[in-house]
Amino acid sequence: MSYSQSSLLALSAGLLVILCVVWRWRAVIAVGALVLVVALGALALPQGRELLDEPAQKASSARLGLVARSIDLFEEHPVQGSGLAAFATATGKRKAAPHNVLSGTAAELGLVGGAALLAVLGSVLWAIRHRRPGTDRPTHVILAALFATVLVHALFYDTFFADPATWVVAALLASGAALPRILGGDPGEATA
Repeated sequence: MSYSQSSLLALSAGLLVILCVVWRWRAVIAVGALVLVVALGALALPQGRELLDEPAQKASSARLGLVARSIDLFEEHPVQGSGLAAFATATGKRKAAPHNVLSGTAAELGLVGGAALLAVLGSVLWAIRHRRPGTDRPTHVILAALFATVLVHALFYDTFFADPATWVVAALLASGAALPRILGGDPGEATA
């Protein structure tokens, strides 16, 4: 059990990936209905109604302010970015971090870094979609769910590139991808 909202969202993303594979469209309907019921139930409680009155900055544990600072940095140097660790320097705090992989990458690495991030994400999504015949399907699904969990968690923390889980899961997914398709070969000829 976790009291961290971002960890629970990340876990939910991983579970949603597994549910969508196992149950297909039924999972989307079931999860959507469950989220709706929980949200309506939460709003029926006095604490839920108080949350609606709470400022967004406080409700996000000050993360919205960090994202706004990241956007300001990006606007100063949109193409090449402000440089690694520029966020901490710009905020005047030694250990400040953007707490969002998208805004943090844009602020520190600019459009060039954003393109690199999209290339990494696109490559991993391609590897998820093109599983090599003969590869263990349940393992592939679990790896896809793990990657979704790491990615969603990175929307609330700045650990996507520094997290070893990102690279281990991406490498394992790539090892199960049907690489011969790129080279024009028959995917059935792929070897383990």
